[in-house]
Amino acid sequence: MEIKKQILLFCKEQGVEPYELIPHIKESEQWINAQKKFCDRYDFNPRYLAESINDPKVIPMIRGKAFEFSAKEALQQVLDSQQYDVSNPKMNAQTGSHDIDVKIADTLNNIDFSIECKLSKKGSFKVDGEIASAQVKCMRSRTLGPEEIKRRVGANNELAESLAIHSDQYIASDFDLVITSLGNSLYVTDKQDNTFYYSPKEQQQTYLTHSGVKNQNDCFNQMYVALASDLAISKENGLNQECSRKKCKVNGTSKNCGYIPNNPKIAFGRTLDDVKAPWLPIGRVEELLERIRNK
Repeated sequence: MEIKKQILLFCKEQGVEPYELIPHIKESEQWINAQKKFCDRYDFNPRYLAESINDPKVIPMIRGKAFEFSAKEALQQVLDSQQYDVSNPKMNAQTGSHDIDVKIADTLNNIDFSIECKLSKKGSFKVDGEIASAQVKCMRSRTLGPEEIKRRVGANNELAESLAIHSDQYIASDFDLVITSLGNSLYVTDKQDNTFYYSPKEQQQTYLTHSGVKNQNDCFNQMYVALASDLAISKENGLNQECSRKKCKVNGTSKNCGYIPNNPKIAFGRTLDDVKAPWLPIGRVEELLERIRNK
């Protein structure tokens, strides 16, 4: 009875009718049941679910996975649902094939686009006068070992050597696009418990405010996208990058090896809207899809 009174009081304060809460109550029940099912399946004590997630060893993996769903929802908002179906495919990366974080299915042209979701590198956001930059943490979560390299290339010794040199790097053909969010670049480490939290410095916040970013949520909604081929070290994309691997330099391939750097840069002009090539705001992702279609 007391709970009923509290609900009625809440509805009165918020100016809503009790029946309007029903969809939200059902959604909450579904969420709770899903957590119970998860804990039962994996013999997980629900009392320690929050503590297990809030561990410095686990947080990066959880946040990286969560970003895949955020990116999917952001793409669904900017792409025409009549033409594009955006999803998070469930794949087993242990099988050797590269798992797809987000898939865009162009139902009109019968083309699928694969997207790799990568958070910006923690603490990498820099402000230099009126411009700014950050880095995107774009490396393999599992390095390629000798057996996996052999499975991929067979008897091609030249390619096997190249993969061994760049065992933690992606090549442009692994996926079509990379999506990142700016928020993580403004995270710092708590020295007491080694957890992470959003904490822009005064100069950084001044720049963010000038760009219309007032808080953490605004910052995470700043998403950007680039073609994988535009991020790779290649003479064709005009970025004039050079691979940092010593053996790559020795082999004379350091300016055209085709691999994506571990931490590609994302640069901005006077505001975050003025993002520099090869990156674009996520709202312009269809321009990149069109480039892929026209290849």
